[in-house]
Amino acid sequence: KLTNPFWKGLPMNFQTQIDWFFKFKQQMGCTDKNGKNCQAEMENALFWIGSVGVSDYARIQGSSLTSHWLTQQSIFQVSRLIEATLQSGAKYIVVQGLPPIGCLPLHISLCP
Repeated sequence: KLTNPFWKGLPMNFQTQIDWFFKFKQQMGCTDKNGKNCQAEMENALFWIGSVGVSDYARIQGSSLTSHWLTQQSIFQVSRLIEATLQSGAKYIVVQGLPPIGCLPLHISLCP
């Protein structure tokens, strides 16, 4: 029996990732954006928010969920991530868009 190597466990949700970010900041001694010991690091760091929802868009085909709903959810979650980094004092943020989903091997395999 073949198993799918792409779906091992559930992906971490956005709140978990935001919590990890704040935990990392605490471990580094950065408790607020005005903290003198971390302000320079936060101001000069580049924060990268990767493609959000790639696997969700690939899996939505054939489901009762609409792509419009998924797009709205993705925008909401990316906005939360951006807000969390800005509130932490970030100045430089890259938000990566989606790759051409229809060209991904996973999507091609789902749509022979």
